[in-house]
Amino acid sequence: MTTAVSDLCQHVADELDERGFAVARGLVPPPLVASLIDASDKAVAAEANHFPPGDPQHGRALFAPAYGGPFLELCAFDPLFEPIEHLLGADSILYSMTTSILEPGSAGPIFKYHVDLAPDRPDGLALSALVLLDPFSTTNGATEILTGSHRWGDVPLDDSLSGDLLTGEPGDACYFDPRVRHRTTLNTSQQPRRAVPLQVVRPWMKQRVDVKQMLDEDAVAPYGPNALRRSGITSTPVSSVEEFVARRSARPW
Repeated sequence: MTTAVSDLCQHVADELDERGFAVARGLVPPPLVASLIDASDKAVAAEANHFPPGDPQHGRALFAPAYGGPFLELCAFDPLFEPIEHLLGADSILYSMTTSILEPGSAGPIFKYHVDLAPDRPDGLALSALVLLDPFSTTNGATEILTGSHRWGDVPLDDSLSGDLLTGEPGDACYFDPRVRHRTTLNTSQQPRRAVPLQVVRPWMKQRVDVKQMLDEDAVAPYGPNALRRSGITSTPVSSVEEFVARRSARPW
């Protein structure tokens, strides 16, 4: 691991411990950001028959890696995952990776403070990240975070509190403790606000979807072993003695 990566890992670890979130500026390169924008728009359009405009799920593709391409490229993008794997371990896997497209005039379905993991859970189980695809500003629905709330324990959520607004540019990544209170804000601009949220968990934790049913292992393989491992497709339980035998060399049991 290079000195720069080590510095990033330390920065993320320190900020997460103290504030509950940490921002890495300019982490994802512009070409990947551009392809993720296009892929996000197409994924949401593909699911519009299930989640049309007005549906609380609209704008959030159920499992983005199922659409391949840039999402799998993101799974293989080591700089994004290095701070996560520094904290959770090199065998950690995706719980979820979705899209977040907040249309003009919308605050989305998560405009109230919420947590992504129960606040009574211990450290080291999960870590979330948000890759910004558009600028996040004070007017276009940027995420609001209650700094330090990951240490508050199981207290009632108070939507009257004002938090820190996550502002930034395309390619920035915000890592956050899934126990921290956060919410979207109203997009009063004339343009959609896009991002790719993901959550990574320890390898023995249940994923949000049945990855083996939603992903084709052969489609993931060209993106390399890290993409395969991070997707969780090689970590799912075996379904037969034959599969157990076939997978022993790749993952000892």
